[in-house]
Amino acid sequence: MISVIIPAYNAEDTIERALRAVHNQTVPRDSFEIIVVDDGSTDATATIAASLADRVLSQTRSGPAAARNHGAEAARGDVLVFTDSDCEPHSQWLDQLTAPMADPAVIAVKGAYKTRQRSIAARFAQVEFEERYRRLLGYRFIDFVDTYSAAIRAQAFREAGGFDLRFPKANNEDVDLSYKLAARGARMVFAPDAVVYHRHPQSLTKYLRTKFLRAYWRAMVYRRHPAKLLADSYTPQLLKVQAALAPLCLLLALIAVVGVLPWQIPVAAFAVLVATTVPLMTSMLRTDPAIMPMFFPLALGRSLALGAGGAAGALAHREKDLLVPALLVLADTFAVVGAFLAAFLIRTRVVANALTPFAHGIDVYLRPLPIVVCLWLGAFSYLNLYAVRVHTTPFVEFIRVTRGSVFSLLVIMALSFLAKFDYSRVLVLLLFVMVVPLIVFFRSLVRALQRRLLQEGYRSSRCLVVGGGETAFSLVDRMLRYPSLGYTPVGFVSRDPPSKTRPSTIPWVGRPESMPALALSLAVDEVLIADPTLSPVETMAAALACDASGVSCKAVSNPGPMDAASRQVTSLTSLSVLDLSRPRFGYIQGAIKTIFDRAVALFGLAATAPVLLLYTVASALRGRRPLFVCERRIGRGGRSFTTTRLAMPDRMCFLDRCIRRSGLDRVPRLLGVVRGDMSLVGPRGEPPERMAHAPYWERLLLEVRPGLTGMWLVGRAGDVGVGSDVEHDFFYLRNRSLLLDMVIILRSMPALWSQR
Repeated sequence: MISVIIPAYNAEDTIERALRAVHNQTVPRDSFEIIVVDDGSTDATATIAASLADRVLSQTRSGPAAARNHGAEAARGDVLVFTDSDCEPHSQWLDQLTAPMADPAVIAVKGAYKTRQRSIAARFAQVEFEERYRRLLGYRFIDFVDTYSAAIRAQAFREAGGFDLRFPKANNEDVDLSYKLAARGARMVFAPDAVVYHRHPQSLTKYLRTKFLRAYWRAMVYRRHPAKLLADSYTPQLLKVQAALAPLCLLLALIAVVGVLPWQIPVAAFAVLVATTVPLMTSMLRTDPAIMPMFFPLALGRSLALGAGGAAGALAHREKDLLVPALLVLADTFAVVGAFLAAFLIRTRVVANALTPFAHGIDVYLRPLPIVVCLWLGAFSYLNLYAVRVHTTPFVEFIRVTRGSVFSLLVIMALSFLAKFDYSRVLVLLLFVMVVPLIVFFRSLVRALQRRLLQEGYRSSRCLVVGGGETAFSLVDRMLRYPSLGYTPVGFVSRDPPSKTRPSTIPWVGRPESMPALALSLAVDEVLIADPTLSPVETMAAALACDASGVSCKAVSNPGPMDAASRQVTSLTSLSVLDLSRPRFGYIQGAIKTIFDRAVALFGLAATAPVLLLYTVASALRGRRPLFVCERRIGRGGRSFTTTRLAMPDRMCFLDRCIRRSGLDRVPRLLGVVRGDMSLVGPRGEPPERMAHAPYWERLLLEVRPGLTGMWLVGRAGDVGVGSDVEHDFFYLRNRSLLLDMVIILRSMPALWSQR
């Protein structure tokens, strides 16, 4: 049995032709079923499909990946065949696509595109496909099938987890699934005669936009499967070279225009770029030589679009997005430089006769201009004008830019005074008048691009909302009202379904105890706890469940009033957010901390050895026993270890008190730092008998090494007993950094000496 699955969204113009073409296959009609998944269409797609498909499934708008998974869950076939609602399969398509599966070892089969279009952009796109098909014919087994014409065994599809829902558009979700199947050792083959006719982008603008988005989402795939960045069976390696060379050629040409570089360098780079297009040129001469006069403009435009899309995808990381900040920095740089050039032109050409003679040449100002730009960007960064998730009205953007520009100019003028740099005051005034509208204009272009990318799924964080009350509903309302925040709510999680008196387009998906499975099945990035009735223990349990699923967790308090028309909206609008997710400490920081700990420990042991030796000998001569105290502690990962310190008597003399107050009695514990059992700064090491009965959330502290000192020592005044003030250790766990370690170390000696 074969199940043909077709996702459709507002496809009333094409779905009928696609379904009739599937009906007219050479294989017996009773050997396959047709399933159409309507992805929340607002036109007559579902009505048309109902008259031609065996089953029509409906879902709220969730994207083609979710639609295909929905169809696969309902499919009865052993083989899942995918095509799109804008494809018309050839009459032998299904026969040719499933024939290789006579071999039980073959898990998936890929078909081919053809087109009847005559526009230049569509024909050039077809030439690209033909070049790749010839590449695929050289492989016995491939590592890529795409869903316009694909057959996958149902069992392998489900074992791989289906399509990843983090791909909100029909873009690279099939590449991601293919690479997952290939990593499992699945055999995939190419069936060139399994043809579907498709409508490629008709115009050059749509073609370049498609290439940009392909490269954008492919960067996300390569981040998950880095080995495929080097080579796969489908993508020509020279295409990656062209995507890198084309922007480089453009940059070199711009530098050469201002006279910094000789023209020979960009010309040589462009010659290399042209040489890499020879295989595609050969394919065009073989396939469609009539469009050869447009080859170089199309090839160059394609390379630039791929390069820009790949760079944007690399910067648009889900955890730490750099794309929007980088674009804003670029926009502000252009605005400041442009405003300066415009101000200089007005001062020297327009108002020169009305003012005192202007004796400075432009070279006097061009030399410090890079410093001015850096200071301007630094001031904007200090004022948080490069935040990623910020929703602002145009008026608020203008106010923030004006304030940042005034601050930048004051800093620059102060530094100019200290450096005794003479400048035109009128030029500075003109610069201020010009720079604010230019920055606002360029930033509006970036915001428009950001909104457009958000429509394509850029930086969209899929989230579950825990709660079924007013707080949860308000949170979802704000997410939907401000899509520029980058949140996509996929469902409510609560003990009971949300009240029907407050309807929502977001479904109720389950109860808190099923959250790990829900987070996995719905491909959730974040869980937002917006249920004030949950106890702290239940909240921490939810956070731990999220950690187990690799999902970020945040707690959201009750929303306050907000005037969205007059103030900026940051984070989750006016809601207070507490991040409960597992802290992440960079590998580089961790390595530096380890090296620093052991270096300081060795130095401390060497420096204090004479004093400790004399004290130990004096104690032994006085007949004191024992000299050392050994204690068992629980370290990183729950591993038990032994730590040693000097034994201090109940009645201490002056020397004993000095040893105790200076912390020298703890110096033997530095041996644990050298061994790697402890760290200089960390949570308090707890004895095994306590950790055996510690709450499960407290065991999160075992993710790091215990410390000789820490927030438990310097966090607050007063004696701190073992097992208390755990909140200070959690503060350190959430905020640890090398700088915080240095501060704690510097504060530890006064704390010890004062017996705090």
